[in-house]
Amino acid sequence: MVPYLLSDALTTTAVGTTTPGNTTLHRQYVSPPMESGNAITTGSTFEAQIMGLESAVNDNIINRVRCVKVISRDGGTVRATLIAIGNATSVVEWNTSLRNLRFFNTTASAANYTTVAGDRLLAEFGSDDSAGASISGSMRWGADASGTGDLGLNETDTTTTLRPWLEISNNIVWEARPQRRDHSNRVLVAVSGSRW
Repeated sequence: MVPYLLSDALTTTAVGTTTPGNTTLHRQYVSPPMESGNAITTGSTFEAQIMGLESAVNDNIINRVRCVKVISRDGGTVRATLIAIGNATSVVEWNTSLRNLRFFNTTASAANYTTVAGDRLLAEFGSDDSAGASISGSMRWGADASGTGDLGLNETDTTTTLRPWLEISNNIVWEARPQRRDHSNRVLVAVSGSRW
């Protein structure tokens, strides 16, 4: 989870098989450190689009499990739970081929919190199901700068060159990143913004 594009290739990743009724964590993202004074309120909202699929038609993966927290710089302290672990509002079953899925649908924060220097956002994404024998789901991840664009606000996109994303309605102020140089001595510069 970074406020700029990486060269992280778009990749579809499967998780291990489970049995009905289990919740599976697919990915956990931690943002760069934030400046102090970012006010996240119950008026702050989240949107997220990620592609996913179920491995077999009888897997019955319906729910998109997600949560968002503010954690300390070292990750040792949960400062605020903005969205508790739970299911997204969509009840559309996942396809057996990749399709865009909404994980946050203008979901409001359940807490008010003002950041202290170094706080980070933690976002978790997963799934659960209602039936099937050996359930397996996959999700498509990456922030490939060569992607053709971002996934739309829908559950219909199937173009695999579109990037997944998570967005908060606030304009987050991130701590300044030290400039680094790659081996060719070109300066790498971060782009600001609140889409990770």
